[in-house]
Formats: sequence, C-alpha cells, structure tokens
Amino acid sequence: MKKSLVKVLIIVLVIIFLIKISIYMAKVRESKIEVENYINDSSSYRYYDKGLINIPSIGLKSIIKKANYNFSNLDNNIVYYKNINPLNRIILFSHSGYGYGTFFSRINELKDKDLLYINYQDKSYKYTYYKSLLVDSNNTTFLYDVKNKKDIYLVTCKKNDKSKRLVVIFKLKSVKNVEK
Repeated sequence: MKKSLVKVLIIVLVIIFLIKISIYMAKVRESKIEVENYINDSSSYRYYDKGLINIPSIGLKSIIKKANYNFSNLDNNIVYYKNINPLNRIILFSHSGYGYGTFFSRINELKDKDLLYINYQDKSYKYTYYKSLLVDSNNTTFLYDVKNKKDIYLVTCKKNDKSKRLVVIFKLKSVKNVEK
C-alpha cells in the first residue's frame, strides 16, 4: 500500500513539475516574441505604449511596461513607476534572483562606462552608468528626488537580503531619432 502511494505521489510531483516547466518556457517564448515584434515593428504591436530597454554588458533586452496600481505585474516584467518620458526621471522595477521574471538579476554587476539604451517613440536614448546605492527597503526618498531629471533608476531587492534595495542610476548622454 505504501509503495503504491509513493508511486502516485511521485507521478503527481513529476506532472506538476512538467506543467511548471511548460508555463515557464511559454513565458520565455512570449517575452522573446514581444521583443522581436517591437524591433521588427509588427503592425499588430503598438510600440508607442511601451519602451524597450537594452543593457548590452549584462545581456538584458526587454519591453518596459507600466506598473499596474498594486505592482502585481512586476512578477513577469520590468515596470516603470509614474512615467516613461526619458526627458524626466524614469524609475524601473524588476525582480532579481533566479528564474523567469528576474530581469534585474545581474544589475549588481554594472559599473563605470556601462551603457543603457531606451527606445521609445522613435527615439533612442543612451545612458551611462553613474552609481549604485544600497538602501533600506522602506527608504523611498529616491522616488521623489526631482533634482535628477533625465536619470534612470533601476530598482530591485538585494539578492539574499530582502530588507535592502539595490538602486542603480544611469545618466542621459544622448538622444537620436531611429526609424522603425
């Protein structure tokens, strides 16, 4: 009796594992298709609604989406807070760690001379690394810093310490028109 129960339990766990892997792979495929559609300007894709972030030094290229009212779409996206106007300060959030939806898992590796690009509304905005900060998770003062217009703040939890936030700041260097 115990052996058959163990076998059934193992089969159920394998099925759950396979379902989770399938969901993960579908989300990865969906994200890649979304980036490709953005780059190729598919007529079915409204690229004006979203931006594209590219940080070559860490291999990050993804669509940026507006955070919903409770940030629940943060789990599978890079989201922006308030606005995505590159002529104002932009604050982007994503998870760090491992697995799908952890787009900022390597931002702790960013350093001097690293570049970040934002494509938005037929323009390409080029930014250079400025500095990284480690702040307490309840410290939100950087969200309201109006002196640093035209900067981008990348915000995520510090790996292995959810009581801290890693904030990486980039400064705008140039803007150029791009053709779709």
